Amino acid sequence: MSERVIVHDATEEDIPAILDIYNDVILNTTSVYSEHPHTYDMRLAWYRDRVGSGFPVFVADEEGEVIGFSSFGHFRVWPCDRYTVENSVYVRADHRGKGISKLLLQPLIDRAREMGLHAMIAGIEAD
Repeated sequence: MSERVIVHDATEEDIPAILDIYNDVILNTTSVYSEHPHTYDMRLAWYRDRVGSGFPVFVADEEGEVIGFSSFGHFRVWPCDRYTVENSVYVRADHRGKGISKLLLQPLIDRAREMGLHAMIAGIEAD
């Protein structure tokens, strides 16, 4: 794992890199159940919705390049599930297997605790 990787809150300037990572996952893995790549406007709307709802979006930055991102959002909208969130962690293809996901997950856990959330769920594809 590179010591040059810094995880911080994402900004709208990070959306193009987030979009590239996400679309690569859609096109080349079974991690996202979407049939079509997303557009910049779709990812920007997603980002604004997450941040506007008080949810975090983090990026892993290595020497000025976004190499991964993570977030969480509502698991279900039922009242009894309000303390449960579902996380998303994605790493650029050329940086997978280097521990970047671990770096992106811990801030999510910390933020969830700060927000008084009790459970975090991840949907992980077996492939």
